[in-house]
Amino acid sequence: MGRLQGSYNDLDERWTGNAGDGEFLLLMVVDGCFLLEFLRVIEGWATNDYADDDPVFSYHGMLSAEPYDRRDMLVLENQLPLLVLEKLVAVESGETPLIELLAGTGLSLHPLDVYRKSLIHCPAPLPWPS
Repeated sequence: MGRLQGSYNDLDERWTGNAGDGEFLLLMVVDGCFLLEFLRVIEGWATNDYADDDPVFSYHGMLSAEPYDRRDMLVLENQLPLLVLEKLVAVESGETPLIELLAGTGLSLHPLDVYRKSLIHCPAPLPWPS
């Protein structure tokens, strides 16, 4: 718990100490599960088995919300430590393939760090928006 809480600078007292440990852990698990599921759904549209009226993960829900969710994932305040994602993937699969996916970017702290490093190490320069 301390390692996760230590990933945040100036963590509010609400999330620290014995009283906040349970809430903090719940927040990490729920946010981590959402992020992993979001990434899986946008990666495999054809295998999306959510109900057609699901407001988030249905085909229509992803079309309308996906650009906003991607942008929100890049906001510094919304960053989850990669440790959370590694642990969730390990619990689900018994191994940590997440590290293999991120191997090209080196050690990273959170998804924004991975994204930044992928831009820095991009073989072709990205075009500047007009």
